Amino acid sequence: MNPDQPLTFLGGLTAREFMRDYWQKKPLFVPNALPGFSGTLEADELAGLACEELADSRIVVHDPEQQRWQLRRGPFQPEDFSQLPEEYWTLLVTDVDQWHAETEHLLEQIAFIPRWRVDDVMISYATPGGSVGPHVDQYDVFLLQGPGRRRWQIASPVENPELLPEHELAILADFEPEQEWITQAGDLLYLPPGIPHYGVALEPAMTWSLGMRAPALADLVTAHAEQIADTLPADALLRDPELPPSENPWQLSPEHIDLFRNHLHALLQQPENVWAAWLGRWLTGSPNHWPAPADAPLDIDSLQEQLAAGQALYRAPWVRTLWHEQTLFIAGEALTLPGDDAQTLATHSTIDQQLWRQLDPASRQQLATLLAKGLYALGDAE
Repeated sequence: MNPDQPLTFLGGLTAREFMRDYWQKKPLFVPNALPGFSGTLEADELAGLACEELADSRIVVHDPEQQRWQLRRGPFQPEDFSQLPEEYWTLLVTDVDQWHAETEHLLEQIAFIPRWRVDDVMISYATPGGSVGPHVDQYDVFLLQGPGRRRWQIASPVENPELLPEHELAILADFEPEQEWITQAGDLLYLPPGIPHYGVALEPAMTWSLGMRAPALADLVTAHAEQIADTLPADALLRDPELPPSENPWQLSPEHIDLFRNHLHALLQQPENVWAAWLGRWLTGSPNHWPAPADAPLDIDSLQEQLAAGQALYRAPWVRTLWHEQTLFIAGEALTLPGDDAQTLATHSTIDQQLWRQLDPASRQQLATLLAKGLYALGDAE
């Protein structure tokens, strides 16, 4: 996409302006960011999804008199919803983009953000007064309002904020709002990490949350250290041919500290292709749901016949992809493909007959293998 093209979704800002002035810096409210937006599914469909075994769903019930919030985790049963009060509760379902294609298409609105930075689309339905309490998130989020109205309040960041005791949810004990917006269908509120916020439904309302993710630095260091260790031969030892004599053998001297620091620093000085190979596998690995291998794998000829008959290959929605030069990273694997096929397969989640014909025979063979592993599935072309 053109980073200098004004975007309605960002209130006329360009992607470059948004990333420079707002991303991880300050909130942005955009009225009518998505004109005519009425949602990607209905409230009863969301409730049905919350009853699925593999769906990640929660219900939060608020007691306004006691100022307490109770968390219930799914999967739920249909009768669970009939037992809820008429007001002061919220249903939340995460990873809806993995279950629902139209919801997944919402992520096209933020195509200016690297896909490895994107986590999921969560949808919430709240009855009047429903909320999850004032809280702080450690990730960026685009809050897109669907049907109904919601009041959003934000406050200034506070280090080590006090939380309400005996709550499974991290509810702020003190929340002093400084800004407030009433969002209605199509309105957008972007919040960077660390901004205390509080959203309350003024009537039955649904909100689409496009949430980001960022690797924990501790996980990044641990994973990279393990990757380096796996590449070292068993007989790789610390070498110190320039070690000076010790005046006191029990002293850990500055020279000794530099010796270790320089060895570790040298291990990090890896070329770009080594970094890319590791990062691509790590960032696309560990899907939320491990796919089941196909019962009867198709050979290339059979697969080609299916595509010619009007079928298409659909990448499993929970499978993450990236590309670097001619390498496709998919679900933690690294595949070297001819020409631009790595970019094509990382970018397109659906492979129909037309796109299939553009691929090199080696890439088609890899697709057949990925189909057999359950990373793709065959279905009717749209």
